[in-house]
Amino acid sequence: MKIKKYTVGILLLALIAYNSFNFRKLDEVKAKALEDKFDIESYAQDFWDTKLPDAIAGAVDINLILNGLKNNPESTFETYGHQLGISKVHYFMVKGKGVISSIADENLVVELDNGSIDIATDFIFGNAVRDGSEEVDINEFRKLMDFNMVSVAINKRIRKEIIPELKNNAVKRASIEFAGAVEVNEEKSVNLNLRIIPVRATISNNGNPE
Repeated sequence: MKIKKYTVGILLLALIAYNSFNFRKLDEVKAKALEDKFDIESYAQDFWDTKLPDAIAGAVDINLILNGLKNNPESTFETYGHQLGISKVHYFMVKGKGVISSIADENLVVELDNGSIDIATDFIFGNAVRDGSEEVDINEFRKLMDFNMVSVAINKRIRKEIIPELKNNAVKRASIEFAGAVEVNEEKSVNLNLRIIPVRATISNNGNPE
């Protein structure tokens, strides 16, 4: 009788243990993993081809941002800046025209109507383009890592498609028309030298190359 009870008890424990585990076929597990994997490159490609042009079209004239940060920064941040959450860092999508006054290892110095800015030609990193465009919604992503990797993919494309041509064509006194994104911390906006991450750039030598 005791043996029978022990046998029944063992069977019940085995049944409970079996039901406690979720046994799935290996193919199902692999399929689920592939389904959950976010395609960063495809997303970045779509951003570059379909979303970025709209962001560039809606970009603010850089002279307006320069004047605004100098004379009324609070209104400038509120009107033209984009934030992620409650951060004091604001991102602007800007465009403008100017003349290249000097060429450094990491940037071009461009003289504008109301001052000067740097256009980055090296150290392309950060979230300026992603967040400045306002075309990438964090709520679309299940994982924060995927959201951050979008910036990595966008910056990689800038380094590959924009920077080489920019460097090759840049000469002093050449005219440049550009669009890009800039990051500004509202606590450090006084006398700040803006550094633009370019997403479009056209250079005209005006027949005066140096």
